[in-house]
Amino acid sequence: MMKKHLLLLAAGGALAAFHSAAAATNVASLYDNTLYCQNQASLGTCTLWLNQDGTYQVFFNRGVQKVVPQSAAGPFQYEGRTGDYSIKTAGDATEVCLKPDVSTKFDYQTEKAGEIYAGSGCYSLPSLSVGQSLVASEAGGKSYKFWLLEGR
Repeated sequence: MMKKHLLLLAAGGALAAFHSAAAATNVASLYDNTLYCQNQASLGTCTLWLNQDGTYQVFFNRGVQKVVPQSAAGPFQYEGRTGDYSIKTAGDATEVCLKPDVSTKFDYQTEKAGEIYAGSGCYSLPSLSVGQSLVASEAGGKSYKFWLLEGR
């Protein structure tokens, strides 16, 4: 009976190692490449760059704005953020957890709108090879198309 439990524990450890390796491969394909996304309803786009040192940059094009910016706080057509990230896996899913730098006091309209990768939190990370694309729905019900483009 004891051998059976040890075997199950060893198999569980191997399975966990497999998921970690899969997540690492998924994330490694993003380094030095560009994850591009488009909200299928608003047609707003984002560009996400993950760096090997645990930092990221994300840029948004919200489209032409109906209101001219009244101050340095916007609203703007283009928004961008930087920060740190970590990777989280649950089963076959990989998430990127973003922690934006808070050195600015601007209101980010993309974050207020709940756009993917716009604010602090964990977001699903599509498993793509360079040149592939897919359409997926996020937890909030928004549909996005993702592309993994070569280079930056």
